[in-house]
Amino acid sequence: MSALEKYLKEIYYIPSNPASFSGPDKLYNYIQKDGQFKISKYKIRKWLQSQEPYSLQRPLRRPQNRTEIVVAGIDDQWSADLMDMVKFSKYNKEYKYVLVVIDVFSKYLWLRKLKDKKGESVATAFQDIFKTGRVPNRIRTDMGQEFKAKRVQTVFKKEEINHFYAFNEVKASVSERVIKTIKTKIYRYFSYNQSYRYIDKLQSFANGYNHTIHSTIDMAPIEVKRKMLKRCAYRKIFQDTFWKVKENLPLQV
Repeated sequence: MSALEKYLKEIYYIPSNPASFSGPDKLYNYIQKDGQFKISKYKIRKWLQSQEPYSLQRPLRRPQNRTEIVVAGIDDQWSADLMDMVKFSKYNKEYKYVLVVIDVFSKYLWLRKLKDKKGESVATAFQDIFKTGRVPNRIRTDMGQEFKAKRVQTVFKKEEINHFYAFNEVKASVSERVIKTIKTKIYRYFSYNQSYRYIDKLQSFANGYNHTIHSTIDMAPIEVKRKMLKRCAYRKIFQDTFWKVKENLPLQV
């Protein structure tokens, strides 16, 4: 195995790596930034096409109209949804779902495994996220009963979070998009490992995502700080989604 081949495999097949199980653009950007090798995007694409986990799980992209989202900064609005992993539960200690929560402004991601989607389980997962020191002003979900549950509403009320729903087909579009990204990475991991076990690496996937440069903000979510808000004002997100920063608006931590 050549030094380049070994280098590419170490980047691509370790879940905590920012470019793990990603597409050619993110892999190319990571290699450019790392600086150990000079390789063209064409060669990276050809290498990926030779890797079975990538070629088997290459996503089909369909353009969708996105709902306009205007946010005032970090933790102004989060988006949340459940990722259905029921068919893999017997390989993962009967964990059937993953709570996916993302900050709309910074794209920072949290993942929490769930054995069911009862209100108590979902509420406990949200509480665990809030213990990290981050709490949003608002949180957007679909109209699933798991989010309407009394226990979940009690947690939101205690933290003074305004909970509202997405009614259209795209649903909670930001979290829907990140679910597709994480699922693609997990499925490629399945193909590589020849196993359906993922829960041991769940936080590695979240960590890798948070350290990956996001195309819509030109930086990794972990790097987005409050002092950058003015610089990031009015940057376009997705197709018709914008950040709109108000400097005089107090932000919660």
